[in-house]
Order: sequence, then structure tokens, then C-alpha cells
Amino acid sequence: MKQIFILIRVIVAITLITLGVNNLSEPSNIDVAIGVFEIILGLAIVFKPITNLFKKI
Repeated sequence: MKQIFILIRVIVAITLITLGVNNLSEPSNIDVAIGVFEIILGLAIVFKPITNLFKKI
């Protein structure tokens, strides 16, 4: 069950990072700020499961 939860978190993080990178190319400053926030949020979401995985190994 934990692996499924971690997989869902990783998929959500990849989606957030992808959307954030897409917003970086927008001409609006607000869209760029939202893109940077999405990238940071995606990295924070994916960082925690990866560190837990390496602690188990």
C-alpha cells in the first residue's frame, strides 16, 4: 500500500514539474511565478519518498 502511495506522489510531482516548466515560457510574470512555485512544490513532493526509499536500502 505504501508503494502505491509513493508512486502516486511521484506521478503528481512529475505532472507538477511538467506544468511548471511549461509555465516558464509564458510571457506573463504571474504565470512564470506559478510555474516556479509548481516546480518547487513538485520537487518537495518527490524528494521525501526518494529519501525514504534510500534510507530503507
